Amino acid sequence: MFDDFPSLDQPFESRPAQKGLKKKSAKEKDELKATVIEEPFDGFFTSATSRGKLMRLTSDLDADDEHITTRAKPDQSKQFLSLNPQISVSHKTDREDDSDNESLSLAEMDDQDDFEPEEMPNEEEEEALKAFMNYKQNISTKGITIADLLTDKFDELKRQEQEIREGKALRRDASIPQPSLSPKVLKIYEDVAQHMKHYRSGALPKPFKVIPMLENWEEIVALTRPDEWSPQTVFVATKLFCSNLNSSLTQRYLNLVLLPRVRHNIEQYKKLNYHLYQSLAQALYRPDAFIKGILLPLCEGGDCSLAEAVIIGSVLKKHSIPVLQACAAIEKIAEMEYSGTNSYFLRVLLDKKYNMAMHTIQTVFNHFMSFTEMTKTLPVIWFQSLLVYVQRYKDELSIEQNQTLQDLVTNYQVHHLMSAEIKRELNLAANMQRMKRQDTHSAMGIDDNALWVHHLE
Repeated sequence: MFDDFPSLDQPFESRPAQKGLKKKSAKEKDELKATVIEEPFDGFFTSATSRGKLMRLTSDLDADDEHITTRAKPDQSKQFLSLNPQISVSHKTDREDDSDNESLSLAEMDDQDDFEPEEMPNEEEEEALKAFMNYKQNISTKGITIADLLTDKFDELKRQEQEIREGKALRRDASIPQPSLSPKVLKIYEDVAQHMKHYRSGALPKPFKVIPMLENWEEIVALTRPDEWSPQTVFVATKLFCSNLNSSLTQRYLNLVLLPRVRHNIEQYKKLNYHLYQSLAQALYRPDAFIKGILLPLCEGGDCSLAEAVIIGSVLKKHSIPVLQACAAIEKIAEMEYSGTNSYFLRVLLDKKYNMAMHTIQTVFNHFMSFTEMTKTLPVIWFQSLLVYVQRYKDELSIEQNQTLQDLVTNYQVHHLMSAEIKRELNLAANMQRMKRQDTHSAMGIDDNALWVHHLE
């Protein structure tokens, strides 16, 4: 049946007449062509729109695509993969990557200003939060990158080679893993590293595009020196790796490559480069990897500054996160050892107004109640997170929990402004619960006064 339809690639005049249709005369064809040329296109195809106009529009789009897109030759990829048979590809099919079409968008990004949120913290807030920073073993996590994990191994190998040449060692240490890459591949990725250091826009090198499909991709990424990548390279690489790696491997890329770059940029300039900010937004399309690779390590490290929390929290505010991943992140943060900026991330996630399970609500309640024994004066961000919690989930709390929270902000953790607002929200919820209970008892014919007298007896 489909053989009777003409091909769109065939010119309109040379198509054979379809069976059962009246053949148009030469005069009718000339009138139709004049209509096609004279009629302006308003963006909608009606029944009167000729097929020639549709063909011409699609051909224009194809011409634009050929002008913008530059595809790598297939023989180049085969030549690269044949350099070293020890490199194994973990995916059988290569999904066509659209990073070559990022030229225009990257050029437009260069005109954008670096991201600096309106609510940047002042020095007093930073000093107040430093008292609650919980450094793990007094070691900052800002300097741990994928290059650091492999640099020591390569340095040790170079040291052994030097000792062998000088006669200080007879053989290599078998406990140190030997490099599995051929010298040709090492030379290729040394050249790629120099290219990605100065990359701004345009097509990516083919050896760089195939990295996510290699089993030893971490070792290859380390050869490209990700700590020296340009911000534009970080953006296209994040899009490339998040699209081609599974969740666990994407988590490692975000934790070892993207997170150190973001933290270093914020620490150096007190704001975040626009391309790095868009990289965080791109990474959030894999929410489970983002939470495990960026959010939770920041909270667990104990050294997250308030500026880092505000900038990364703005990404969480602007983008949607599935409720299951968000609830898991809320519970993990609530159960962690307290650090000042954890309250900020907790406030951001609670303010997204999820319909959370009772177990998550109870976990957050226990988190706030754990501060009854703390003698330090808590920062304002802690009271803000508690206020957001009672505003969003006060109706889910029981009367006993309501009263316990009021006692917390009255006798244990008191703020001259925030405590009154928190108690106002809790009293409003308690009054609503009493009214609902009275309406229920009235409908059932139960006298509340009689119940109260019986309770006193």
